Amino acid sequence: MSSFKGAIPKPVIAEDTEVPVMSYDEPGLLECEIDEVRYRIDSGRQGTALALSSCPGGSWDWTFVAEVQWDGHDIKCKPIGYDLCRQLSVAFKQALEDMS
Repeated sequence: MSSFKGAIPKPVIAEDTEVPVMSYDEPGLLECEIDEVRYRIDSGRQGTALALSSCPGGSWDWTFVAEVQWDGHDIKCKPIGYDLCRQLSVAFKQALEDMS
């Protein structure tokens, strides 16, 4: 069950890059573990995409991975591959159901 409550803040974008400056102190939309890597999904730039971050097992340091698209059914992101998109889609759907 997700511990998410309240509004989803839009991330700040670093001026010299297009990488969101995420606040990992606030709860994300989803946190899950796949193949010993923790993944986290937060609201993305301008609210039009979602930001995916990862954290290797045993570490506390989150790293921005990519922006992913959610079409209401599936997460899509070519750089992370089909299998990870599919696994994240299942976890994200469950998180959304838990929020409602």
